[in-house]
Amino acid sequence: MSKPENVTIGTAKLLLDNSYRLLHLGDSGDVLSDHDLETGADLRRQWRGFDRWLERYHRDPGDRNNFSDCVPGTLASLTRLGRQQQLLHVWRQLDVLKSSLALVRFNALIFDRDRRLVFSNQAAEDFRKNLAFDSWRPLLPDEFDERFDAWLAGPQVAELEKEARGQYLRWEISNDPSHHYLVMVCHPMLDRENYRRILEYSVDGIYQTSRDGELIYANHSLAQLFGYDSPMEMKNEVSEVSRDIYSYAEDRRRFVDQLRRDQEVVGFECEMRRKDGTPVWVRQNARSVNDGDGQMEHIIGTVADVTAFKHSEMARLKAEKDYQRLFESAQAGLFQSTGQGRFLRVNRMLAGLLGFDTPEACVDFYQDLGRDLYVDGQLRERLLSRLQLQKKIAHARVQFKRRNGDHIWGLLNAQIVRSPDSDREIIEGSILDITEQVAAENEIRYLAEHDALTGLPNRSRFQTHLEDIYQHWIGHHFHDFIVIFLDLDHFKDINDTLGHLVGDALLNDIAQRLQQPLNAVYQTFRLGGDEFAIVIDGDLSDTDLNTFCIQVCQRVSREFVHQDNHLKVTASLGVVRSTQLDLDNPETMLEDIMRAADLALYSCKRSGRAGYRLYEEAMRVRLQSEKALEKQLAEALERDELTLYFQPVFDTRQTRIIGAEALIRWPTETGMISPGQFIPLAERCGLIADVDAWVIRRVTDSCERLAEHYPHLKLSFNLSAHHFNYDTFDQLLAPVQDRVRLWGANMAVELTERVMFENTDKVISSLNELRRHGVTISLDDFGTGYSSLSYLTQFPVDKIKIDQSFIRDMLNNTTAMAVVQAAAEIGRTLKLAINAEGIETAEQLAFVQGLNINEVQGFYLGRPMPMEDFMALLESDSD
Repeated sequence: MSKPENVTIGTAKLLLDNSYRLLHLGDSGDVLSDHDLETGADLRRQWRGFDRWLERYHRDPGDRNNFSDCVPGTLASLTRLGRQQQLLHVWRQLDVLKSSLALVRFNALIFDRDRRLVFSNQAAEDFRKNLAFDSWRPLLPDEFDERFDAWLAGPQVAELEKEARGQYLRWEISNDPSHHYLVMVCHPMLDRENYRRILEYSVDGIYQTSRDGELIYANHSLAQLFGYDSPMEMKNEVSEVSRDIYSYAEDRRRFVDQLRRDQEVVGFECEMRRKDGTPVWVRQNARSVNDGDGQMEHIIGTVADVTAFKHSEMARLKAEKDYQRLFESAQAGLFQSTGQGRFLRVNRMLAGLLGFDTPEACVDFYQDLGRDLYVDGQLRERLLSRLQLQKKIAHARVQFKRRNGDHIWGLLNAQIVRSPDSDREIIEGSILDITEQVAAENEIRYLAEHDALTGLPNRSRFQTHLEDIYQHWIGHHFHDFIVIFLDLDHFKDINDTLGHLVGDALLNDIAQRLQQPLNAVYQTFRLGGDEFAIVIDGDLSDTDLNTFCIQVCQRVSREFVHQDNHLKVTASLGVVRSTQLDLDNPETMLEDIMRAADLALYSCKRSGRAGYRLYEEAMRVRLQSEKALEKQLAEALERDELTLYFQPVFDTRQTRIIGAEALIRWPTETGMISPGQFIPLAERCGLIADVDAWVIRRVTDSCERLAEHYPHLKLSFNLSAHHFNYDTFDQLLAPVQDRVRLWGANMAVELTERVMFENTDKVISSLNELRRHGVTISLDDFGTGYSSLSYLTQFPVDKIKIDQSFIRDMLNNTTAMAVVQAAAEIGRTLKLAINAEGIETAEQLAFVQGLNINEVQGFYLGRPMPMEDFMALLESDSD
């Protein structure tokens, strides 16, 4: 991951007198570059909105810093300096937003009023690149354009979800107080769920304040700690923390001074007040968030209620006569011990914590604390060394052994003191049970690195694992590794037809299968959806790698039974060896490996799925070539560079032209690009809908031109499966609806049985709609499929076209001849027109004439040609 951007906050500082005249301008940078301010200028005259801002600044704490009326897009604060002077501090709101978002680990974007992306932090850019998106536009919520202005003006935070390429995202959308910028935070759904869980179950209060003590954020634990019903109530009632919750303002000053000096505070304890006025002792850990000048802007930290422990500490320092009572009644485990490792005294709390009924039994049991109490005996030696040097240990996390052998986590505080009974030094301290807290932290850490459904390590852990292996590889170049991307074939169909519960059960079962031992040391990860990754630690021979991949495919393809469902899925694997890549650049290592595995997986899916492909450099070259061709095709559609060629269709008996088949062509400077090359590409990349729209538009144009002189000619043309299978046929037809009504009798749509197979009901409805306008329906490539005859009875077909492969072989192959004869007989029986395409010889023409086939076309009679040549042919034919 790249280093996060260091954003500098531009500021301007204006020294004013009590009449708001400028005495001195300093550190202005370019914040006021558009404002010509001179010494002695009256700011109330210089900026018309200055008086309004002053009134709001003193009246409305919620919007007091908004300085946009004077200088657009800025915030400001006013500080009195003595009796005669005051300091106006102006800074850019956008800089503050950038600074606060640059270092965070979640994905954050900032848009200005013109909906331009003006900032995205490093986490966001890494996230987008990992998803292989060139821009953020496809990842934004669908309501982005429609609701942008409302979001910018509204007071509420919006939460929306978005699915992109199988990745489910949750967006949080808010604006800055000046309503100049929109802040959008993107969380992968699982990360967002963990984020909420951390906040909801955190035992510590979490807060953010300004340097002046204004409470900006509080979580539920913090509100509960101080006796408020909700974080919102606490924010509304606590406007200045040193006054409203600190028992002593001096504590707040010491706390802020230490932050300014050290940039962080750890274990700061002081007394505060709850909502009802009762005192509460807290321990704070905090960091300072600074602007570009190194000046503190915000404070972010945690607060823990240590009232019980603090009372115990304070009570322990009381007079000797109260010591025993304190020792026995304290809610923390207290002890005194020797430096040699024997308990001198423990209280009942510590005895109970360690599993004893009495303190005496606890003291007698532990003869050597380093051996009997500490899980890590060497840790006690290190802590003793610290005690000798520092005389005190605070908040040390230590794992202890209970009487029954169970391990617990304790927070140890200890110091060296003089024994009240002698002059020797002893150790006394306290132990708080933090076992549940440590378990919760471990659970949170586990959830952050593991998939909630399958329990497998997730994408984040996969990337970390690759980085760890890579670091080992740097030091041991002979230690290679293999990465495999695995994707289930047609898994979406299972979710769509059987539901997500069945899909989830299948994914969980596949995950268990992939964890069973194979002939290599490996680890399995779930990257998301039906995508898995396997990392093999070490290299394998070609034979062993082939065996490994086959075993993986076999495991995945074993039948899965869930309730009444019997499922069998296959998997596509993309495999890359570390030896195939140049991994000397650590910044691109992870991206290079994942790109190579993705390319191999993509190649496997294109070649038929259900197997594996090993990465080859040629894959990258082919993909680049295909992407370039895809771009050229999109540009050709946009610039209307495609064209139609027309192959004449003849009446079989009279051999006169009765129509033509319109065939799409793509002429370029280097020659024609075959439809067999660019049509499959258009289907894969989603341009086929645009191709269909172009074809039907150009065909209606051609019908209009031909009908003027040849009203009985029919133009046939092909449509892809796209609009029938995705229920968008009405959208395709809408722009040319009127022209289809006018020229429908001159049009014939040719469909293959694959189009019909996937969405029968919709195909029937769409075909009937065309026939109502006079359009003829032809079944193309007749005889090549398994269901041709059944389709003739199901669908509204007017004509069948015998596939040219049978026409080509019929005079030399009895089977092909039988198919042609049978097709002719079927056509006559069902009263359907019959077309024989691919006529290339006089003998073929004579044979089909003998079968009373209605129409013929082929190179022998006429090749595909441009419209002008076809018009000339029609003119000569009429002569």
